[in-house]
Amino acid sequence: MNKYVLFSPIGDHDPINTRDYSEGSMLHIVRHYKPEVVVLFLTSQMQEKDKKDNRYEIAIKQINKDIKVEKIESKIDNPQDFDVFIEYFSDILERIKKEYPEYKILLNTSSGTPQIKSNLILETITSSYELIPVQVETPVKASNTTEDKFEMSMLEKIDTEKEESNKRCFVPQVLSFKKAQISSQIKSLIDSYEYKAAKELIETSNIKQLFNEEAIKMINHCYYRVNLQFENALNSYDIPIEDKLFEYYYTIKIKQQKGELADFALKIPPVLTELLGAF
Repeated sequence: MNKYVLFSPIGDHDPINTRDYSEGSMLHIVRHYKPEVVVLFLTSQMQEKDKKDNRYEIAIKQINKDIKVEKIESKIDNPQDFDVFIEYFSDILERIKKEYPEYKILLNTSSGTPQIKSNLILETITSSYELIPVQVETPVKASNTTEDKFEMSMLEKIDTEKEESNKRCFVPQVLSFKKAQISSQIKSLIDSYEYKAAKELIETSNIKQLFNEEAIKMINHCYYRVNLQFENALNSYDIPIEDKLFEYYYTIKIKQQKGELADFALKIPPVLTELLGAF
């Protein structure tokens, strides 16, 4: 069973939507994904609200009193500025990854300003490790207003049975953007005959899931073939190798083009051996 850490910015409608007493995005993700740790990211405005009544932690503990809650008080007072979050989120997520290496990291991409949400989606696409963005639909399938009418007594009005049965959170298909980015990198590596780097990239745990098995097998085949490991190449992908002499020739040619002179020299004796055996 997966263990989760939830990283969640806080927005105007956390922890509860005061119009219909439905759970806000952060709380709804907590209910359905059951993270063991929740890291809350508070801008200056959200900090002021939290200081009144500790509303966010209290709401989380009502679902599960054993959840560990950490608050990051950013002191950011201009959350409409896209650039202010660029390095901020990267550093926080890197730290969470180091502290909880066995946990999957969830990102609440429905709370906060559009700039906060966009930055978290960008982190999902560009991160070298797996991040899971989670989006939450509002019950009325419409955008929320920003007026704050929260009172602590409203937490008692949450229809927990309805919230349990009506899951509104889902993982958006942003990974298609990541796949396009990685595909471009892999194509560039292959064009440069950098099969080892392409193999290592596509076999990275959070990238491997983006590609079908055939693509991975073909890259492995190319890697083994250019290193003259013919048996491994055939085991990876069954493309006939009809003439080893040509294989040696093109491998040497690639080494020469890449300027790998030491490897180039090492490959010459096997070619001569193969050549003499052909006559």
